[in-house]
Amino acid sequence: MLELMAINNGQNVNTENFLLGVGERANIVYMTDLGLAIYRHPDRWGSSSTPRVDIRARPPQYASINGHLGVAQSRRDDLEALGYMLVYFMRGRLPWQGLKAKRDAKYLLVSVKKQATGASELCAGLPTEFVDYFNYVHDLRDEDRPDYQYLRKTFTKLFHRQGFEYDNIFDWTNREFQRLGLDAEELPTSNSVNEKRGVDTAKPWGCGVQDVTEATRGRKR
Repeated sequence: MLELMAINNGQNVNTENFLLGVGERANIVYMTDLGLAIYRHPDRWGSSSTPRVDIRARPPQYASINGHLGVAQSRRDDLEALGYMLVYFMRGRLPWQGLKAKRDAKYLLVSVKKQATGASELCAGLPTEFVDYFNYVHDLRDEDRPDYQYLRKTFTKLFHRQGFEYDNIFDWTNREFQRLGLDAEELPTSNSVNEKRGVDTAKPWGCGVQDVTEATRGRKR
Protein backbone atom coordinates (compact mmCIF):
# COMPACT_ATOMS: atom_id res chain seq x y z
CA MET A 1 0.00 0.00 0.00
CA LEU A 2 2.86 2.39 0.78
CA GLU A 3 4.18 1.94 -2.75
CA LEU A 4 1.38 4.15 -4.02
CA MET A 5 2.91 6.94 -1.95
CA ALA A 6 5.78 7.00 -4.45
CA ILE A 7 3.71 9.59 -6.26
CA ASN A 8 2.00 11.07 -3.20
CA ASN A 9 4.44 11.45 -0.30
CA GLY A 10 2.16 10.84 2.68
CA GLN A 11 4.15 12.45 5.52
CA ASN A 12 1.51 11.30 8.01
CA VAL A 13 1.73 7.51 8.26
CA ASN A 14 0.28 6.43 11.59
CA THR A 15 -2.20 3.94 13.00
CA GLU A 16 -5.06 6.45 13.01
CA ASN A 17 -4.97 6.77 9.22
CA PHE A 18 -5.42 3.09 8.34
CA LEU A 19 -9.05 1.97 8.59
CA LEU A 20 -10.60 -1.48 8.26
CA GLY A 21 -13.56 -2.05 5.99
CA VAL A 22 -16.84 -3.35 7.36
CA GLY A 23 -19.14 -6.18 6.34
CA GLU A 24 -18.02 -7.97 3.20
CA ARG A 25 -15.15 -5.48 2.83
CA ALA A 26 -13.71 -6.22 6.27
CA ASN A 27 -10.63 -7.71 4.59
CA ILE A 28 -9.69 -4.41 2.94
CA VAL A 29 -7.48 -1.82 4.65
CA TYR A 30 -8.04 1.79 3.62
CA MET A 31 -5.43 4.53 3.82
CA THR A 32 -7.03 7.86 4.74
CA ASP A 33 -6.26 11.46 5.74
CA LEU A 34 -3.97 12.62 2.96
CA GLY A 35 -4.03 16.24 4.06
CA LEU A 36 -0.23 16.34 4.33
CA ALA A 37 0.45 14.33 1.16
CA ILE A 38 2.32 16.06 -1.64
CA TYR A 39 2.71 15.18 -5.31
CA ARG A 40 6.05 13.73 -6.35
CA HIS A 41 7.02 13.77 -10.01
CA PRO A 42 8.09 10.24 -11.11
CA ASP A 43 11.34 11.59 -12.62
CA ARG A 44 12.33 13.83 -9.72
CA TRP A 45 12.57 11.82 -6.53
CA GLY A 46 14.58 14.08 -4.22
CA SER A 47 13.10 15.84 -1.21
CA SER A 48 14.98 19.16 -1.43
CA SER A 49 11.79 20.90 -2.55
CA THR A 50 9.52 19.04 -0.14
CA PRO A 51 7.76 21.37 2.31
CA ARG A 52 8.71 20.74 5.92
CA VAL A 53 5.84 19.62 8.13
CA ASP A 54 5.65 20.56 11.81
CA ILE A 55 6.06 17.32 13.77
CA ARG A 56 3.36 18.52 16.14
CA ALA A 57 0.81 18.14 13.34
CA ARG A 58 0.86 14.35 13.77
CA PRO A 59 1.41 11.66 16.41
CA PRO A 60 5.13 11.60 17.35
CA GLN A 61 5.20 7.84 18.06
CA TYR A 62 5.37 6.92 14.37
CA ALA A 63 7.14 9.97 12.91
CA SER A 64 10.48 9.40 11.21
CA ILE A 65 13.67 10.74 12.75
CA ASN A 66 13.87 13.28 9.92
CA GLY A 67 10.41 14.43 10.90
CA HIS A 68 11.60 15.14 14.43
CA LEU A 69 14.65 17.00 13.13
CA GLY A 70 12.63 19.21 10.82
CA VAL A 71 14.26 17.74 7.71
CA ALA A 72 12.25 17.64 4.48
CA GLN A 73 10.87 14.12 4.11
CA SER A 74 10.91 11.55 1.35
CA ARG A 75 9.52 8.09 0.68
CA ARG A 76 12.14 6.69 3.03
CA ASP A 77 10.42 8.50 5.90
CA ASP A 78 7.03 7.00 5.05
CA LEU A 79 8.63 3.55 5.14
CA GLU A 80 10.30 4.30 8.46
CA ALA A 81 6.94 5.36 9.92
CA LEU A 82 5.33 2.20 8.53
CA GLY A 83 8.05 0.15 10.22
CA TYR A 84 7.23 1.72 13.58
CA MET A 85 3.58 0.84 13.00
CA LEU A 86 4.44 -2.78 12.25
CA VAL A 87 6.57 -3.08 15.39
CA TYR A 88 3.76 -1.54 17.44
CA PHE A 89 1.27 -4.05 16.05
CA MET A 90 3.66 -6.92 16.79
CA ARG A 91 4.72 -5.85 20.28
CA GLY A 92 1.87 -3.62 21.43
CA ARG A 93 4.29 -0.89 22.45
CA LEU A 94 7.19 1.21 21.23
CA PRO A 95 10.22 2.06 23.43
CA TRP A 96 9.41 5.79 23.42
CA GLN A 97 5.77 5.44 24.41
CA GLY A 98 4.74 6.39 27.93
CA LEU A 99 7.31 9.18 28.38
CA LYS A 100 5.98 11.77 30.82
CA ALA A 101 6.45 15.43 29.88
CA LYS A 102 4.60 18.43 28.56
CA ARG A 103 3.88 18.53 24.85
CA ASP A 104 6.99 20.20 23.40
CA ALA A 105 9.31 18.48 25.87
CA LYS A 106 7.68 15.14 25.07
CA TYR A 107 8.36 15.53 21.36
CA LEU A 108 12.01 16.13 22.20
CA LEU A 109 12.20 13.12 24.53
CA VAL A 110 10.61 10.88 21.89
CA SER A 111 13.10 12.15 19.30
CA VAL A 112 16.11 11.48 21.55
CA LYS A 113 14.89 7.99 22.49
CA LYS A 114 14.10 7.14 18.88
CA GLN A 115 17.56 8.17 17.69
CA ALA A 116 19.20 6.17 20.48
CA THR A 117 17.25 2.98 19.72
CA GLY A 118 18.91 0.80 17.08
CA ALA A 119 17.05 -1.61 14.82
CA SER A 120 18.18 -4.66 16.81
CA GLU A 121 16.89 -3.22 20.08
CA LEU A 122 13.67 -1.95 18.53
CA CYS A 123 12.93 -5.33 16.93
CA ALA A 124 14.19 -7.55 19.76
CA GLY A 125 12.24 -10.81 19.78
CA LEU A 126 10.82 -10.27 16.29
CA PRO A 127 11.83 -12.16 13.13
CA THR A 128 15.08 -10.92 11.58
CA GLU A 129 13.13 -9.55 8.61
CA PHE A 130 12.08 -6.59 10.75
CA VAL A 131 15.70 -5.69 11.50
CA ASP A 132 16.54 -6.11 7.81
CA TYR A 133 13.65 -3.80 6.93
CA PHE A 134 14.85 -0.98 9.17
CA ASN A 135 18.48 -1.38 8.10
CA TYR A 136 17.41 -1.16 4.46
CA VAL A 137 15.22 1.90 5.06
CA HIS A 138 17.85 3.74 7.10
CA ASP A 139 20.45 3.14 4.38
CA LEU A 140 18.28 4.88 1.77
CA ARG A 141 19.17 8.40 0.73
CA ASP A 142 16.29 10.83 0.53
CA GLU A 143 16.43 10.87 -3.29
CA ASP A 144 16.50 7.05 -3.59
CA ARG A 145 13.52 5.20 -4.94
CA PRO A 146 12.82 2.32 -2.52
CA ASP A 147 12.79 -1.21 -3.89
CA TYR A 148 9.21 -2.00 -2.88
CA GLN A 149 9.35 -5.38 -4.61
CA TYR A 150 12.31 -6.39 -2.43
CA LEU A 151 10.46 -5.34 0.72
CA ARG A 152 7.32 -7.22 -0.31
CA LYS A 153 9.32 -10.36 -1.07
CA THR A 154 11.08 -10.11 2.29
CA PHE A 155 7.83 -10.20 4.23
CA THR A 156 6.16 -12.63 1.83
CA LYS A 157 8.89 -15.17 2.60
CA LEU A 158 8.35 -14.60 6.32
CA PHE A 159 4.60 -14.96 5.80
CA HIS A 160 5.02 -18.40 4.20
CA ARG A 161 7.73 -19.49 6.63
CA GLN A 162 5.31 -18.85 9.48
CA GLY A 163 2.84 -21.24 7.81
CA PHE A 164 0.32 -18.67 6.59
CA GLU A 165 -1.43 -18.60 3.24
CA TYR A 166 -3.20 -15.75 1.49
CA ASP A 167 -6.82 -16.87 1.86
CA ASN A 168 -8.40 -13.40 2.04
CA ILE A 169 -9.09 -13.94 5.75
CA PHE A 170 -7.36 -12.04 8.54
CA ASP A 171 -7.47 -12.25 12.33
CA TRP A 172 -9.96 -9.41 12.59
CA THR A 173 -12.32 -10.73 9.89
CA ASN A 174 -13.14 -14.25 11.10
CA ARG A 175 -16.02 -13.37 13.40
CA GLU A 176 -17.38 -10.71 11.05
CA PHE A 177 -17.47 -13.12 8.11
CA GLN A 178 -19.02 -15.84 10.25
CA ARG A 179 -21.64 -13.42 11.54
CA LEU A 180 -22.57 -12.44 8.00
CA GLY A 181 -22.34 -16.00 6.65
CA LEU A 182 -19.86 -14.92 3.98
CA ASP A 183 -17.46 -17.06 1.95
CA ALA A 184 -14.04 -15.40 2.09
CA GLU A 185 -13.08 -16.71 -1.35
CA GLU A 186 -15.94 -14.74 -2.90
CA LEU A 187 -15.19 -11.47 -1.12
CA PRO A 188 -13.69 -8.48 -2.92
CA THR A 189 -10.00 -7.67 -2.59
CA SER A 190 -8.52 -4.19 -2.88
CA ASN A 191 -7.51 -4.85 -6.49
CA SER A 192 -10.94 -6.14 -7.54
CA VAL A 193 -12.63 -3.13 -5.96
CA ASN A 194 -10.34 -0.72 -7.77
CA GLU A 195 -10.74 -2.51 -11.11
CA LYS A 196 -14.49 -1.96 -10.89
CA ARG A 197 -13.86 1.73 -10.19
CA GLY A 198 -11.53 2.12 -13.16
CA VAL A 199 -8.28 2.37 -11.20
CA ASP A 200 -5.33 0.87 -13.07
CA THR A 201 -4.17 -1.83 -10.67
CA ALA A 202 -1.22 -2.63 -12.93
CA LYS A 203 0.42 0.57 -11.67
CA PRO A 204 2.21 0.21 -8.34
CA TRP A 205 0.27 3.14 -6.89
CA GLY A 206 -3.16 1.98 -8.11
CA CYS A 207 -4.23 0.79 -4.67
CA GLY A 208 -6.99 3.15 -3.68
CA VAL A 209 -5.64 6.53 -2.61
CA GLN A 210 -7.57 8.26 -5.37
CA ASP A 211 -10.72 6.37 -4.43
CA VAL A 212 -10.53 7.27 -0.75
CA THR A 213 -9.74 10.88 -1.54
CA GLU A 214 -12.74 11.19 -3.84
CA ALA A 215 -15.03 9.39 -1.42
CA THR A 216 -14.12 11.62 1.50
CA ARG A 217 -13.88 14.94 -0.30
CA GLY A 218 -16.25 17.49 1.13
CA ARG A 219 -17.23 15.39 4.14
CA LYS A 220 -17.13 16.92 7.58
CA ARG A 221 -15.24 15.16 10.35
